[in-house]
Amino acid sequence: MLPEQKNSAQKKVKHVGIIPDGNRRWARQNNMDLEEAYWLAMQKITACAEALFSAGVQSLSVYLLSKDNILRGRDDLQAVLIAETRMLRELIPALKQELGVRAYHAGNPASLDADFRAALDAVCETGNGKNDPFPRLYLLAGYDAYEEVTDARAAIGPDPEQLLGSLSVPVSLDLVIRSGRDQRFSGFLPLQCKYAEFFFEPYFFPDITPARTLEILDEFQNRSRRFGK
Repeated sequence: MLPEQKNSAQKKVKHVGIIPDGNRRWARQNNMDLEEAYWLAMQKITACAEALFSAGVQSLSVYLLSKDNILRGRDDLQAVLIAETRMLRELIPALKQELGVRAYHAGNPASLDADFRAALDAVCETGNGKNDPFPRLYLLAGYDAYEEVTDARAAIGPDPEQLLGSLSVPVSLDLVIRSGRDQRFSGFLPLQCKYAEFFFEPYFFPDITPARTLEILDEFQNRSRRFGK
């Protein structure tokens, strides 16, 4: 943890999103086995999560697998699933125990590998945690924005005021961090991103550091947020 970096600027950031992109390119660049590279990325995800929650962030959403990602080639997909399943079983429980974090799944469980789904079920709470006072970790796996909105709209009927609270991730994002050099959000929580600030980082995700994520919280304070006004 990095408590010395906790300050008033960081307290104002309630919900952070992370799109951990560039793992395959990093593996090729560093002549590393793909599964090993993904496992390093999982360790970085949990290290950054620990730093952000310790800095006062209330909610963190991490893009693990989109619905389209599941259509990748078998070798690539297997490397991702093995590393992410291991994170769910080894790293997330420690995060929950140390910081009191509650984990929630956002996505279609039917689209996921059975072993991965079992690991998710073991570590995640039911529901979407919208009234949960604890730090919340939203794990997007088998996620598709159209499905999320369609399911939420079916649950609430015609009242648009209730839509956000009925989504898998019921919290508006303040900022989103994307590594890997690409400047797009790839269907990542579009409604929750309505007025989010984006930070597109020029490095691949295994090179990210918890210290950099905390620097971004400070840089966020220099952004002018007008919320459409």
